[in-house]
Amino acid sequence: MNIKKLLALLLAMTLVLSLASCSGTGKTGDESDPPTKASPEEAYESDSSTEILLEETYEFEGISIELPATFHMDDSQGVTIAVPSNYPTETDNITFTKTNADNIDAYDVGAIDVAYTSAIEGYNGITDFEKREIAGTDAIYLTFLANVTNIDMHITQVLLFFEDRTIAVTFTDVTGNYTDAFTRSLESIKKVQ
Repeated sequence: MNIKKLLALLLAMTLVLSLASCSGTGKTGDESDPPTKASPEEAYESDSSTEILLEETYEFEGISIELPATFHMDDSQGVTIAVPSNYPTETDNITFTKTNADNIDAYDVGAIDVAYTSAIEGYNGITDFEKREIAGTDAIYLTFLANVTNIDMHITQVLLFFEDRTIAVTFTDVTGNYTDAFTRSLESIKKVQ
């Protein structure tokens, strides 16, 4: 595995996790009230009665993806990131990162787990890892949990291995409000001709 490429992806993800943890997520009314929200596991398994539709199609480095209807692109932090309209109250997000081409065979669950353990504060382990095809190319689908500044996060990440680049799309679920929309958004990823 090319450690420099993995570290570039990790650096971008660490910045995003920091952004996600700097919010008033869960605070309503009296600011002295402690935040209340479901744990990432509960949120991920919850059956939300309000379905968030996918609306805008966003293109990044040769892929297209449908974003949840309330999301918009925000590059003010120096990261390619989609956030909900009420950001930073809700810091759920989708980020996009590109590195040079790499080989999927160089990646396995153990190597990624070791790298994430050392690079991500509050990392709580990979919960799902699968090599599969997404957008007509080799890909890794993985999920993991993190707790950054006492904020639980359920992160789903796909690494897309194209001939000339590797793309990481990372879905950070903080509130549990976008779990289903993130799943549908991930399923909408296509290669742009």
